Amino acid sequence: MIVCVNPHKDFFDESIHALKFSALATEALLLPRPPSRIEQATTSDENKMSELDLQQMKYEIRTEVLGEVQQRIKRMRKNHEEDLAAQKEREDRYHEGVEAGLQQYYKGVIDELKKKVRDARAQNGYTGM
Repeated sequence: MIVCVNPHKDFFDESIHALKFSALATEALLLPRPPSRIEQATTSDENKMSELDLQQMKYEIRTEVLGEVQQRIKRMRKNHEEDLAAQKEREDRYHEGVEAGLQQYYKGVIDELKKKVRDARAQNGYTGM
């Protein structure tokens, strides 16, 4: 096994993690994988399959895998759409809150300015509109 580490002090933590992982990996046991359904069907002496049967089995496996992938994609799409709807709702509530806060703030500013104008008019004796 070869482990790459960086001697620079900024990468000390990463180097330590790589060394620890390599220490664990040297203890790992690799077991042979069980043969696939196609390998089992084609290697058994008493159960030799014709090319047509093999093609049919491959087709069935591909169809099964494709169905599982399509179901997973549908679930992911549904979850994504639900997440987007929830995010939009949160953003809408946030923007409504910001808008209400700004309206309240500027209403206060306008009221304060109106009061200053009234006070200035009263101070200067302005009696017009």
